[in-house]
Amino acid sequence: MAANAKLSIAKSRDDKASALQLKADALADLGKGIDAWPYMMQAAALRIQPTDIDFEIDESYIMFAAGMLREARDMADLALNHAEQKARQSRDAQIPDLIYGAAQMAAWTNVQMKDWRHAQNSLVTMASASESNTTQLEYTALLYVVVQAASDGSLPKDPSLEALLSRLDQVVVPRDVQNALLRYFRGFGTEAGIETAVEKCCDVVGRQNALAEAIFFLGAHEKFVNGVPVGGRPYLAKLNALAPYGVVEWSLAQGLLN
Repeated sequence: MAANAKLSIAKSRDDKASALQLKADALADLGKGIDAWPYMMQAAALRIQPTDIDFEIDESYIMFAAGMLREARDMADLALNHAEQKARQSRDAQIPDLIYGAAQMAAWTNVQMKDWRHAQNSLVTMASASESNTTQLEYTALLYVVVQAASDGSLPKDPSLEALLSRLDQVVVPRDVQNALLRYFRGFGTEAGIETAVEKCCDVVGRQNALAEAIFFLGAHEKFVNGVPVGGRPYLAKLNALAPYGVVEWSLAQGLLN
């Protein structure tokens, strides 16, 4: 059901909060983070449960989409703290994904703020929460390569993330966009391989979002790995043309590819 329809029939506080959150997410996914923020504030005011890690991660995402980077990072750190507390108290199978989601939001905001040390720390947390999720590990490794290159040698390499790169290098056949990009970054793949991986995405929305991810990482590769100062700008133009798909990549690109 569409966000507006759910909002119109919501009766309880929880239903209204969920509907407002859905409305905020829908706006943020369209690149309208500023418009989304008031709905998220209303949802937070209605929320009964004192600690809701999923909601905190989502709130961080809305802040990120609205350009409220410090607030987004603070909220991501709060969500991560709550998720790690929950991990010490429970064996809930969802906890690793909560830790990954909170750390990913922290990583995105740190990358956007060019705080490379804290970005790398967030990536270490993402990797430790993703031992059985290869796609998450590949995405973490991709961001690690970008962070290392963008820091221009000022950031010591992390042994655990270097070991992750070496392990992922053993994957020979590209099976998804993240893997195809990582192979390209590591000198084993081609842009044609990335294009093929994007085309294999199952639906139009999935393909467009995968394309946005590929464009962002290729732009970061050109600027930071290949060392072309203005090399990211053509890729930023492509992301602008792809809107509203790729909200996260577009947001990251504003800070990195300009």
